Amino acid sequence: EDYAHITYFPNNANDSYKWNDLPNTGGSGDYASAGYLIEFGDMPGDPKVFLSATLLLQVNTVFFINKGIQAAICEGESIVLNKADTTSAGYTWTPADGSLSSLTIASPTAKPKVPTNYFVSGTRSGCTDTATYKVPVNPKPIFSLGRDTTICNPANILLTTKTHFESYHWLPNAETTSGINVSKAGSYSVNVTDALGCKASAGIKVSFKDKPKIILSDLETLICGTFSTPLNVKADENVTFSFLSDPKVKFSGLTASVAPADFGTYTVMATAKDQFSCPADTTFKLGFYKTPSVSFDFDSITCKGYNLPARYKGDADTIVSNFKWIFGGETIADTIGRNFLVVPLGINRAKRDLQLTVTQDGCSDSTQLDIKVIPKLDLQVIDSLGCEPFKAEFKAVNTEVVKYLWDFGDNSPVNEGPSITSHIYQKAAYYDVKLKVTTVVTSGDGCTNEVKIDSMVHVAPIPVVAFSLSPTDCLEPGENQISFTG
Repeated sequence: EDYAHITYFPNNANDSYKWNDLPNTGGSGDYASAGYLIEFGDMPGDPKVFLSATLLLQVNTVFFINKGIQAAICEGESIVLNKADTTSAGYTWTPADGSLSSLTIASPTAKPKVPTNYFVSGTRSGCTDTATYKVPVNPKPIFSLGRDTTICNPANILLTTKTHFESYHWLPNAETTSGINVSKAGSYSVNVTDALGCKASAGIKVSFKDKPKIILSDLETLICGTFSTPLNVKADENVTFSFLSDPKVKFSGLTASVAPADFGTYTVMATAKDQFSCPADTTFKLGFYKTPSVSFDFDSITCKGYNLPARYKGDADTIVSNFKWIFGGETIADTIGRNFLVVPLGINRAKRDLQLTVTQDGCSDSTQLDIKVIPKLDLQVIDSLGCEPFKAEFKAVNTEVVKYLWDFGDNSPVNEGPSITSHIYQKAAYYDVKLKVTTVVTSGDGCTNEVKIDSMVHVAPIPVVAFSLSPTDCLEPGENQISFTG
């Protein structure tokens, strides 16, 4: 047909609103796109026709806004590229370095650390376009207040950025200077702005502590008989010690020694530093002196009398040295220069030890000896004369603690007995009595004494009594003489 029309079927929406152009010879089918010029109405002889139509025209073009060089940002800040797009266009951004919030949207947020060129490709219904966004980045200010620090009291610390900036704002006290003096513990921070308007901040924690305290209560400052000593110095916290003294005094850790060996007193300076290098100093003196030798000039083995001269023998300077004499647990002399002493040993003492302590320059040594004493002895008999059998009573008087060995002179066994004893003599005779005493000691042999008294005991025989007249004799009347014949 030489005309075309649009079909409309009220009850068939599927076949309605279609172009229909059948051939002039007739037939069936729908419109096939071939390009037609459509005229509407007012042809000669045609009725009035009123037509209307709506056309939706889609232009497949991709638009990029504000592409090219962007406004500079500071490191750490962000910028939005392009503008949002609600169409079905697709976008691809590069580089994929993590600085873009998305690689597939129209308007991502960029947060580059350094100046960066971003490339974007947009496609819509087969139409493609590209653009470049150049983002300048100004580096943020770089500075530091240092590591958290601990300061030794009493002191303060200057906190500064060490670099010039356009403005400063300190916390917590809102100072605006480039540096502040700090004398109290706490956390401090500063916000700075440079000439490009970029901002940065830094902080530091400041602590204050007291210096360590050195403890010398356990330090031995008098060293006797040696040229080396441990330094028992301590502190109220963990510290490292160092020492300084005369060049003769050498230190190895906590040990001091004198080389070459030279007795004397040396001043030492000790320095203790804690983990924060807070120092504490103190001084003390170390005295290195010889230990005097001590001995006596008498033989302790030999038994002595009751007064003992004792003289010190040794290398101490007797003029300046102190001599302390102790006998039997009692101090009998304690003074300078007393190097000779007559010791009264006393009688009947269970303990006779003599101790001498010699001190020179504070260094001491001592010696002790046990003294043996010959016991004094006296032997008595209560009655030296008696008739057989005679019981004699004996008494021994002695000055010491001893044991007694009695020999009564009648060939009876020698027996140990008490100081007061008795013995029965069976036969008439004169008897020599012996007594031996030995001091009782805890070790070794005691001292002995012995006494013998000749004819100390006289045992008399019982007399025989008889008359010259026997019982069988007959006497003449008158006077007769009778005599003793026993």
